[in-house]
Amino acid sequence: MNDRKDRPERGQESDEAVNLDAIPVEKASGDRLQAQTVTPLDLGETKPQESGHEPAHEKPVQDQTAEFDPGLVTLVLREGLGDLEIRISPDRMVASLAVFEPRRQVISVEEVVAVLEKNRIVFGIDERAIGSVLRAAAKRGKVALNVIIAHGIPVVEGQDARFLLECLDDRPGDAGAAPELTEDILHEMAKVRKAFRDGLDHLREEPLRAIRVMPGERVLRKVPRQEGAKGTSILGVEHLPRSGHDVPLKPGPHVLLSSDGLHFQAQALGYLMVREERVSVVNAILLSRDRMTAHFINLPPFGPSRPISEEHLRETLARVGIAHGLDEQAIARLCAGETGERLVTIAQGVPPVAGVDGQTQMQVDVVLHPGKVLEDGTIDFKERNTPSIPAGTLIALYTKATKGVPGVTVPGDPVQADNGRDARPRAGANVRVEEQGESVQFFADVAGRVIFSKNRLSVHASYRVQGDVDYRTGNIHFAGDVEVGGTVRTGFTVRASGSVTVGGGVEMGAQVETGEDLVVSHGIVGQTTAVKAGGDLRARFIANARVNAGGDVVVGSYIHNAEVSAGGHIRAHGRGRLRRNTSAVVGGSLLAVEGVRLASAGSSFGSQTRLITGVDPRDLDRLLKIRAGIEFCDTNSVRIFRTLRVTALTPESLRQAIQNAPAPRRNAFVLLVSKLQELIRYRRKFTEAQEQIKQRQTERLRHAAIRVDGITFPGVRVEIGEIASPVLTALEAVSFRLDARERKITLGAVLESLV
Repeated sequence: MNDRKDRPERGQESDEAVNLDAIPVEKASGDRLQAQTVTPLDLGETKPQESGHEPAHEKPVQDQTAEFDPGLVTLVLREGLGDLEIRISPDRMVASLAVFEPRRQVISVEEVVAVLEKNRIVFGIDERAIGSVLRAAAKRGKVALNVIIAHGIPVVEGQDARFLLECLDDRPGDAGAAPELTEDILHEMAKVRKAFRDGLDHLREEPLRAIRVMPGERVLRKVPRQEGAKGTSILGVEHLPRSGHDVPLKPGPHVLLSSDGLHFQAQALGYLMVREERVSVVNAILLSRDRMTAHFINLPPFGPSRPISEEHLRETLARVGIAHGLDEQAIARLCAGETGERLVTIAQGVPPVAGVDGQTQMQVDVVLHPGKVLEDGTIDFKERNTPSIPAGTLIALYTKATKGVPGVTVPGDPVQADNGRDARPRAGANVRVEEQGESVQFFADVAGRVIFSKNRLSVHASYRVQGDVDYRTGNIHFAGDVEVGGTVRTGFTVRASGSVTVGGGVEMGAQVETGEDLVVSHGIVGQTTAVKAGGDLRARFIANARVNAGGDVVVGSYIHNAEVSAGGHIRAHGRGRLRRNTSAVVGGSLLAVEGVRLASAGSSFGSQTRLITGVDPRDLDRLLKIRAGIEFCDTNSVRIFRTLRVTALTPESLRQAIQNAPAPRRNAFVLLVSKLQELIRYRRKFTEAQEQIKQRQTERLRHAAIRVDGITFPGVRVEIGEIASPVLTALEAVSFRLDARERKITLGAVLESLV
């Protein structure tokens, strides 16, 4: 009871007496006393008052008639000075004297205070209010009223830091007008950020809302956290406040933070983003990947639509470097709010225009039609055409390639255009070239047949043998076409750079090699016979021979125990007389790069027959040579690297290696650097060639097929690419294809027969 701060001085009690009737009842009996759930008074945890009050007694001494229940908000005390009914608010912050019935005339304030302190009401006692009650009781006796006789100090909880969206403040003068940054807004920001990351289609189609900001605009204001203030109940118990938490946000791209750390200012026209403790602005202008198009991302806003300042828009365009191809009409509509499109194209570059490849227009027919296969399997040479031209004929007209027209991106960067590929034919034998402006003319110097192969034009005169190729004629080596009226006899050779036509057959042990097509009226026979054609090969039959063609192989009757390969297709018509239970192809192996089509395959005797397609042996050989070339480049490059003592192929590192080399070896180092650069160029060419071959193989396998119109007998082995499949039961009218994904050979039906 010593030095109580809220107790009036003794001498002032009578002068400042409170009129009991002037104290409003609602001051004590309103919601504060009854609106909350009642919490039992926990007297065992009462904390002594620190500011001058004496510690509360551990066990209050009460009259035996006093009724005290910690679970109630009303204390009924029967003391020597009288009976008191004291109501305590559930939060223990207010105590009011509801009923007082004195037992004697003179009662001092100190006595009532002592009773309160004995019952743990030790803080915030209003002695003036108690004095007013005592004076009223002295006049009236028992009084029933609600007079607050003790006030606690409520706790003030700390406040977390908050952020207000100043850019959405529609009343700048009103401190509370700016909306707060909420979880819902953060969620919308995350959706916008994801749409920007996913691309233009998502920005165009996703339901989005965003906060668009202008350069120099304050976009976010931080309200710092507030520390709480502790409170004290009328029981003298201190209540500690909850501390406010700080939320540290840092400025990200296109955002500045004020010196006091409270205001975030946008530095670009775009959309406000808050993520991972960073405040940033996503630029509203988006460039396409090729930098040919600039889009303004016009997202629906939070709240009312805000106009876009043309000045800010043009400043932003200049800052991101967009200076070419501006669409002034689109910019005007956008700033006037006349467009609701999500993606507004505001700048468009000029795409490059590729040059046109050189074009060759043939002026004469260069296609040789060697003949027609008849029903009996023979070849009718009456249908055969032999294109021939006189000397001085215009063979071909070549139009030169054109250069590409460069383009320009919206930032103004030039885009190189590909020039047209020069496909000018080379002049071969007996061809004269004349240039006139943008065109090149090719003329025949001699009479003969025009050959256009591997982009080379030449004119070949033909060589004709009336009878057989034998001892009378000897071996034939001719740079042109050869016509043999009879047979190529055993042991003789015919080599020609053009096409070869044989009116008879090719006997065992003979060799025939052509640069172009080969036509054999009868058959090719013999295990030691070797035939190679640069173009297509046609024959009535092939038996026990090795035949290779760069183009198609067409056989009118049958192929028996032969090794046949073709850079195009292999067709065996199966016409003429065949043995019973046999077919057009029996035994041996057929390899066609593009596909195989047969009247029938195998035999009922189980002859082993291989049908192969989708594989080009020439490409396999090329791949082996390319791999060897790459290995050679890598090995020698590593050696040069070690000699130069460099780890990276950069101009600076090579220059440094040469400078650091001893003077006598400096020239040698220069040569090594030159050699290294040459190896790198070769390796690049090898790699490009390797990739082209692999792409060609993949495309070839996609179209490769083996088709048998008749019966495919057991014993036939089908191979497409690296996948092989034996035929175990007889099949009729089937085609075999490769399922690249499943890596297996599939069967399909054949709807029409071979013609």
